[in-house]
Amino acid sequence: MYINWPHYYIPKFNGLCSFLVNPIFIFIIFADKRLQLGNYRCLLLYFAIFNMICSACDILVPMCVHDHRYAFSVFTSDGFFEKVGKHDKFSFQICFQYSETNQFMLAFRCSFVSATYAILHAHFVYRFMRICNNVTAFSNKFLAKYFLPYGMIASIVYCLFHMVYWIVALAILLFVPTFRQRFKEEISRILLLRNLAKRSNPVAETVSSRVP
Repeated sequence: MYINWPHYYIPKFNGLCSFLVNPIFIFIIFADKRLQLGNYRCLLLYFAIFNMICSACDILVPMCVHDHRYAFSVFTSDGFFEKVGKHDKFSFQICFQYSETNQFMLAFRCSFVSATYAILHAHFVYRFMRICNNVTAFSNKFLAKYFLPYGMIASIVYCLFHMVYWIVALAILLFVPTFRQRFKEEISRILLLRNLAKRSNPVAETVSSRVP
């Protein structure tokens, strides 16, 4: 589904910049001896690798968000995981076929949103313990002794936990009984991740379109 040229080209341009800038960034943090970053180099390396993985996923699984009042839908808009069916000759609309693999990849792409917060949490904890070194030497000794490898492993596991949590919530659970009762349709037949908030006027809550 081609939306417009900024939506099509900007993520690809940003991904290219990520794969150009991050290797240079990794080279600088390990080659420059004057910075004296210590174990912080490994955390920065972790950030750079995560950024490149996220950029690659953004290119392979491009997505679009459509919002209407209190609801929004997330769907794949291009790439290998956009499974397009036949055109509807009566409504002149494109029919998107459901695929479990594509649904999983869409949930996997969305999980990077939560994983980004996990990365920020790890960075905050590390910087907080470094700042506490000005008050007590315990934090510095603790980081020097346990950050490698236990701190890095904990950061990676925490990030993966965020991603798995999102994938399970979006691709597996999906509130199947509630969806079946409310919309009289199987959610497994719809290649969309939807969020519908309750309005002040419950009469206005209707489904305007469906994607088979």
